[in-house]
Amino acid sequence: MARGTVVVSARGEEGAALVVALAAVSLMAATILLLAVMVESRRDTAAYDRRGLVLSELADGVVAETLAELAVQPSFPGVAERRFGAGTIHSEVGIATSGLTVVTGVGAADGWRCVVVVDVLMEGGPRVVSMNRRFLPPRAGDGDASVTVDGAVRRGRRPTAGR
Repeated sequence: MARGTVVVSARGEEGAALVVALAAVSLMAATILLLAVMVESRRDTAAYDRRGLVLSELADGVVAETLAELAVQPSFPGVAERRFGAGTIHSEVGIATSGLTVVTGVGAADGWRCVVVVDVLMEGGPRVVSMNRRFLPPRAGDGDASVTVDGAVRRGRRPTAGR
């Protein structure tokens, strides 16, 4: 440009750079917000998976212990509630119809419970016929992770622990 030349902008372009800058900042903010939501969601999913894994391990462990005791002593009543690892465990053994024995194992941690109900055929040693697993959230008003038994084991009825 030569000395003394005057630069004049075209009419209507005075705020175009500002609008583009605001659009870019808004897009960046939306991207960061979306990224934060995704990270939070993955963190919650990881915590949920960890809790489920711990509860499953507790319940499966007490069921395995109960089945091992049943192999030695068919009249074994179950494992009394006790602290184990990150929570508590306990099991009950009940008699169902058709010669099946029902083993209910409960693992609890942080108020949550995993209840595993296993139908066992006792002929020739314990054999698992079917298994059902449920995860139960904390009960309203529970202040600890203890497991309560709603009723005693009765012949001809499934155990009621964890229901």
